[in-house]
Amino acid sequence: RTDEARLDASDAIRVLEQCPPGVQLARAYAEMSAAAMLGDDAEQTTTWGEKAIALAGRIGDTEALASALNNVGFVELSGGELRGMDKLERSLELARAAGLATDVGRAYINLCAALSRLGRHRDMARYVKPGIEYCQERGLDAWTNCLIAARAENQLSRGLWDQAAETASSIINAPPNPVIGPISDALLVRALVRARRGDPDPHGPLERVRTIGDSVGDLQFLGAVAAARAECAWLDGRTLR
Repeated sequence: RTDEARLDASDAIRVLEQCPPGVQLARAYAEMSAAAMLGDDAEQTTTWGEKAIALAGRIGDTEALASALNNVGFVELSGGELRGMDKLERSLELARAAGLATDVGRAYINLCAALSRLGRHRDMARYVKPGIEYCQERGLDAWTNCLIAARAENQLSRGLWDQAAETASSIINAPPNPVIGPISDALLVRALVRARRGDPDPHGPLERVRTIGDSVGDLQFLGAVAAARAECAWLDGRTLR
């Protein structure tokens, strides 16, 4: 529900900027940056993230700083700027030292996602296992599922199709969860494994993912399913439509 998140963050910023700058404003900037990141808006992610980093550094708020470094680091690394790796690693270290478990989980997730976008699949694999272990130990089910789905994507990218299908199934067959990212990613893996192996019905999972993407409207969902549908069409020999 990122559109609503953006509106709430915008309202918070408008009110808080009329007050002396403090922790609440730094965190509102960080939240606005996070909402922009989820919408694949790199410019706005960086603009609001840098505001949060500057203010959080000045007032000593680790939570806002870790969150904003995570957001900006993700868009930088996803775009091929390796300095983003330093920001993500710093976010991870700050959050771990401060006991901010959900921020640690998010740092692991974004490290995996950014490295996957760059095709650095072996580097990505180094973060999946410790990330899953950290989140499982703390009962962070949603974060764990995101990382399990990332493991499935990593296995798919490395040609480990049987393992990818099995890992994806562990998400797809789990009890329903309102966090839609992992199930969407797992369905994409299932579809692409079927398409690449020539198995029946790669399109069923794709239709489920497209329904999820349409319900949210965010590019991170719509772009992924569009790319998967294009690959399936190419493998089917349907290159002209």
